[in-house]
This record gives sequence, C-alpha cells and structure tokens, in this order.
Amino acid sequence: MNEKVKSVLKSLFKRRNQIAHQADCRHETGEKIDIERDDVEAYIDDVEKIATAIYNEIESVNKL
Repeated sequence: MNEKVKSVLKSLFKRRNQIAHQADCRHETGEKIDIERDDVEAYIDDVEKIATAIYNEIESVNKL
C-alpha cells in the first residue's frame, strides 16, 4: 500500500473516531470541531478512489 493511501486512511479513521468517540470535539481541549462540506466531499472522493482501486485489483486478479 503506498504512503498516500495510508495517509488518507489514517485521516479518515482519525476523523471518524473524533466524531464517534469524542462527541466531535478535540481530545486535548474539548473544543467542538465543525464538519465542513468541503471536508465531507473530499472524504467521499477519497473513499470512492480507494474502493475503485480495490475493485480494479480484484478484477485483474480474477482475470488471471
């Protein structure tokens, strides 16, 4: 797995954990974190790219 994919996945998991386990607040200060539309759209785009790459890899393996 390349470093960019690892970085994107770490970012997604970090944000998900902030929302799910920290009431969407910064762990250090308790300050509320706003969910920005641009961030959501970027996360959706990243997840679609990852899912497509996985699908394409499976397709290529199955054609062997």
